[in-house]
Amino acid sequence: MKNLFQWIADQNEVLPPLLIAELTTQYEYYNQLNVWIKAQEDKLLALNKENDIAKLLQTIPGVGPMTASCCISAVGSPQDFDNGRNFAAWLGLVPFQYSTGGKPRMLGISKRGNKELRELFIHAARAVMWRDKTAEKFFGTWLIDLKCQKPFNVALVALANKIARIAWSVMTKKKPFEIRV
Repeated sequence: MKNLFQWIADQNEVLPPLLIAELTTQYEYYNQLNVWIKAQEDKLLALNKENDIAKLLQTIPGVGPMTASCCISAVGSPQDFDNGRNFAAWLGLVPFQYSTGGKPRMLGISKRGNKELRELFIHAARAVMWRDKTAEKFFGTWLIDLKCQKPFNVALVALANKIARIAWSVMTKKKPFEIRV
Protein backbone atom coordinates (compact mmCIF):
# COMPACT_ATOMS: atom_id res chain seq x y z
CA MET A 1 0.00 0.00 0.00
CA LYS A 2 2.91 2.33 0.75
CA ASN A 3 4.29 1.76 -2.74
CA LEU A 4 0.92 2.59 -4.29
CA PHE A 5 0.63 5.77 -2.24
CA GLN A 6 4.19 6.74 -3.15
CA TRP A 7 3.38 6.19 -6.84
CA ILE A 8 0.26 8.37 -6.52
CA ALA A 9 2.28 11.09 -4.78
CA ASP A 10 4.81 10.98 -7.63
CA GLN A 11 2.04 11.57 -10.19
CA ASN A 12 1.55 15.23 -9.19
CA GLU A 13 1.82 16.43 -12.76
CA VAL A 14 -0.47 13.76 -14.23
CA LEU A 15 -3.26 13.43 -11.67
CA PRO A 16 -5.57 16.30 -10.69
CA PRO A 17 -4.79 17.87 -7.29
CA LEU A 18 -8.32 17.17 -6.04
CA LEU A 19 -7.88 13.44 -6.76
CA ILE A 20 -4.51 13.38 -5.01
CA ALA A 21 -6.03 15.14 -1.98
CA GLU A 22 -8.90 12.64 -1.85
CA LEU A 23 -6.57 9.66 -2.22
CA THR A 24 -4.34 11.08 0.52
CA THR A 25 -7.38 11.33 2.82
CA GLN A 26 -8.35 7.74 2.00
CA TYR A 27 -4.81 6.54 2.67
CA GLU A 28 -4.77 8.28 6.07
CA TYR A 29 -8.14 6.71 6.89
CA TYR A 30 -6.77 3.31 5.84
CA ASN A 31 -3.81 3.76 8.22
CA GLN A 32 -6.14 4.78 11.07
CA LEU A 33 -8.25 1.67 10.48
CA ASN A 34 -5.15 -0.51 10.56
CA VAL A 35 -4.12 1.00 13.90
CA TRP A 36 -7.64 0.43 15.29
CA ILE A 37 -7.73 -3.18 14.01
CA LYS A 38 -4.33 -3.87 15.58
CA ALA A 39 -5.58 -2.48 18.91
CA GLN A 40 -8.69 -4.70 18.75
CA GLU A 41 -6.57 -7.75 17.93
CA ASP A 42 -4.33 -6.99 20.92
CA LYS A 43 -7.39 -6.75 23.19
CA LEU A 44 -8.70 -10.06 21.85
CA LEU A 45 -5.35 -11.76 22.43
CA ALA A 46 -5.21 -10.38 25.98
CA LEU A 47 -8.73 -11.66 26.72
CA ASN A 48 -7.86 -15.08 25.32
CA LYS A 49 -4.76 -15.29 27.50
CA GLU A 50 -6.96 -14.80 30.57
CA ASN A 51 -9.59 -17.37 29.54
CA ASP A 52 -8.69 -21.02 30.14
CA ILE A 53 -11.27 -22.38 27.69
CA ALA A 54 -9.97 -20.08 24.94
CA LYS A 55 -6.48 -21.47 25.52
CA LEU A 56 -7.84 -25.02 25.30
CA LEU A 57 -9.80 -24.30 22.12
CA GLN A 58 -6.66 -22.97 20.46
CA THR A 59 -5.04 -26.41 20.83
CA ILE A 60 -7.38 -27.59 18.05
CA PRO A 61 -5.76 -27.37 14.60
CA GLY A 62 -7.03 -24.36 12.66
CA VAL A 63 -8.70 -22.71 15.65
CA GLY A 64 -7.17 -19.35 16.49
CA PRO A 65 -8.00 -16.49 18.85
CA MET A 66 -10.92 -15.21 16.78
CA THR A 67 -12.65 -18.59 16.51
CA ALA A 68 -12.03 -19.38 20.18
CA SER A 69 -13.43 -16.10 21.48
CA CYS A 70 -16.42 -16.21 19.12
CA CYS A 71 -17.15 -19.79 20.17
CA ILE A 72 -17.05 -18.92 23.86
CA SER A 73 -19.27 -15.87 23.46
CA ALA A 74 -21.81 -17.56 21.16
CA VAL A 75 -22.12 -20.87 22.97
CA GLY A 76 -22.22 -19.76 26.57
CA SER A 77 -22.70 -23.15 28.19
CA PRO A 78 -21.59 -26.13 26.07
CA GLN A 79 -23.46 -28.44 28.47
CA ASP A 80 -26.69 -27.23 26.83
CA PHE A 81 -25.86 -29.63 23.98
CA ASP A 82 -26.14 -33.38 24.53
CA ASN A 83 -23.24 -34.18 22.22
CA GLY A 84 -20.94 -32.77 19.56
CA ARG A 85 -23.36 -33.63 16.77
CA ASN A 86 -26.07 -31.46 18.34
CA PHE A 87 -23.55 -28.64 18.64
CA ALA A 88 -22.58 -29.00 14.96
CA ALA A 89 -26.28 -29.13 14.03
CA TRP A 90 -26.90 -25.96 16.03
CA LEU A 91 -24.17 -24.30 13.97
CA GLY A 92 -25.71 -25.56 10.73
CA LEU A 93 -22.76 -27.78 9.80
CA VAL A 94 -24.78 -30.96 9.23
CA PRO A 95 -26.47 -32.08 6.00
CA PHE A 96 -30.10 -31.17 5.54
CA GLN A 97 -32.10 -34.37 5.12
CA TYR A 98 -35.09 -34.73 2.81
CA SER A 99 -36.73 -38.15 2.94
CA THR A 100 -39.71 -39.39 1.02
CA GLY A 101 -40.89 -42.88 0.16
CA GLY A 102 -38.28 -44.41 2.42
CA LYS A 103 -35.43 -42.89 0.40
CA PRO A 104 -33.31 -40.49 2.44
CA ARG A 105 -31.66 -37.70 0.46
CA MET A 106 -28.89 -35.66 1.95
CA LEU A 107 -28.84 -32.10 0.70
CA GLY A 108 -26.46 -29.23 1.52
CA ILE A 109 -25.76 -28.03 5.03
CA SER A 110 -28.72 -26.63 6.94
CA LYS A 111 -27.05 -23.21 7.55
CA ARG A 112 -28.94 -22.69 10.78
CA GLY A 113 -27.49 -21.11 13.86
CA ASN A 114 -24.70 -18.60 14.26
CA LYS A 115 -23.49 -17.65 10.77
CA GLU A 116 -20.25 -16.01 11.93
CA LEU A 117 -19.20 -18.96 14.07
CA ARG A 118 -20.04 -21.41 11.27
CA GLU A 119 -17.89 -19.35 8.88
CA LEU A 120 -15.03 -19.32 11.39
CA PHE A 121 -15.14 -23.11 11.72
CA ILE A 122 -15.13 -23.40 7.92
CA HIS A 123 -12.11 -21.07 7.80
CA ALA A 124 -10.44 -23.24 10.46
CA ALA A 125 -11.05 -26.30 8.30
CA ARG A 126 -9.66 -24.48 5.27
CA ALA A 127 -6.51 -23.60 7.22
CA VAL A 128 -6.04 -27.27 8.15
CA MET A 129 -6.64 -28.50 4.60
CA TRP A 130 -4.10 -26.07 3.16
CA ARG A 131 -1.45 -27.48 5.49
CA ASP A 132 -1.47 -30.90 3.85
CA LYS A 133 1.58 -32.20 5.71
CA THR A 134 0.16 -31.58 9.17
CA ALA A 135 -3.45 -32.46 8.28
CA GLU A 136 -2.63 -36.17 8.17
CA LYS A 137 -0.89 -35.87 11.52
CA PHE A 138 -4.01 -34.40 13.15
CA PHE A 139 -6.82 -36.26 11.41
CA GLY A 140 -5.12 -39.36 10.01
CA THR A 141 -6.21 -41.03 6.82
CA TRP A 142 -9.83 -39.93 7.35
CA LEU A 143 -9.11 -36.51 5.90
CA ILE A 144 -6.98 -37.79 3.03
CA ASP A 145 -9.65 -40.33 2.03
CA LEU A 146 -12.33 -37.66 2.27
CA LYS A 147 -10.37 -35.27 0.05
CA CYS A 148 -9.94 -38.01 -2.56
CA GLN A 149 -13.57 -39.12 -2.55
CA LYS A 150 -15.50 -35.85 -2.24
CA PRO A 151 -15.37 -32.40 -3.85
CA PHE A 152 -13.16 -29.89 -2.02
CA ASN A 153 -15.99 -27.86 -0.46
CA VAL A 154 -17.86 -30.96 0.71
CA ALA A 155 -14.69 -32.21 2.39
CA LEU A 156 -14.14 -28.74 3.82
CA VAL A 157 -17.56 -28.63 5.50
CA ALA A 158 -17.13 -32.21 6.77
CA LEU A 159 -13.85 -31.18 8.38
CA ALA A 160 -15.48 -28.03 9.82
CA ASN A 161 -18.15 -30.30 11.32
CA LYS A 162 -15.44 -32.47 12.87
CA ILE A 163 -13.58 -29.43 14.26
CA ALA A 164 -16.84 -28.11 15.76
CA ARG A 165 -17.45 -31.47 17.44
CA ILE A 166 -13.91 -31.44 18.80
CA ALA A 167 -14.47 -27.88 20.06
CA TRP A 168 -17.60 -29.00 21.92
CA SER A 169 -15.64 -31.87 23.47
CA VAL A 170 -12.79 -29.57 24.52
CA MET A 171 -15.23 -27.08 26.07
CA THR A 172 -17.20 -29.71 28.01
CA LYS A 173 -14.26 -31.83 29.21
CA LYS A 174 -11.98 -28.82 29.75
CA LYS A 175 -9.05 -30.79 28.35
CA PRO A 176 -6.81 -29.80 25.41
CA PHE A 177 -7.09 -31.46 22.03
CA GLU A 178 -4.83 -34.50 21.83
CA ILE A 179 -3.60 -36.15 18.67
CA ARG A 180 -4.56 -39.80 18.47
CA VAL A 181 -1.83 -41.90 16.97
